[in-house]
Amino acid sequence: MKNRHLDSATNESVRKLCRTLRGKNPLKQQAMSVLEEVGAPIPDIKPILRALLKPSPFQKNACAVASWLIVHAGWSDHQRGKLSEALTQAGRIAQ
Repeated sequence: MKNRHLDSATNESVRKLCRTLRGKNPLKQQAMSVLEEVGAPIPDIKPILRALLKPSPFQKNACAVASWLIVHAGWSDHQRGKLSEALTQAGRIAQ
């Protein structure tokens, strides 16, 4: 995967969002991993799907981190397909 450069302002914004998430939150751990190494592989897409598909008013920061991860993590083709499929299905349900 192409290595995308993250500027320091983006890094700091994501770090601030992550600080609002609980310490053991898998989404937080995934984001911190990608901040350390852009394009780092993410083994489990469930935390991202959970944040985007079952949002609560208290988890707007989790949604923002999940959206950022979709762009910056190193996804396998299989994971990319699963993400696309799940988000497309959610869009159909919401309509």
